Amino acid sequence: MASHLQKITFIALLLTIGIPLSTGDRERSRRLKHSNDTEQHLRDLCSETKRSDECWNILKSALNKFHDNSDDQYFMASVVTDLAITKSKEIYDRVYQYYSNSNDDGLKKKYFSCSKNYYNANCNLVLARRNLEYDEYPNISDELDDVEEELKICRQNFREESFDAGRVKGQNEEFGLYVDIVRAAAGRLPKNEDPIKYFYP
Repeated sequence: MASHLQKITFIALLLTIGIPLSTGDRERSRRLKHSNDTEQHLRDLCSETKRSDECWNILKSALNKFHDNSDDQYFMASVVTDLAITKSKEIYDRVYQYYSNSNDDGLKKKYFSCSKNYYNANCNLVLARRNLEYDEYPNISDELDDVEEELKICRQNFREESFDAGRVKGQNEEFGLYVDIVRAAAGRLPKNEDPIKYFYP
């Protein structure tokens, strides 16, 4: 009798331990699959840029922002646009600080000009984000063209032969990649010329 009771108790204990373990295993398996799927979606996106390895390093550091929606093209475009907005603000703050700290009149002029470029680029990216929210996808490309024009002007101020104490050239290259990523993500969105028709046929 005691032996039978011990067996029942032992089986009950196994079930109590085993069920949560199997549930935990399934959850871990689901998370691993999601992580692998997300990585593949983002690597595919990066393959559409000119610097796929550097692109992946950027997106890998922000992997948690993609959650379970990395296969949603709108969501992916939203996240990478937000990343570019944040980066443009960071560089604007940095370049403006270079302007404030420099004692070289020539450099001050260049830093101030470049800080305005990044301010304008940030505004254009915010507009691109708004176009994304309102499904005005064709307008996103126009905003990105304006961002690239601002970046081009800043690059001209800091050509290879120019002295650059703040190393703006490197930051221009970094930001250029963010813009490429946003453009690649925007290129995956529906090519609908009149989004309102979706709602008012």
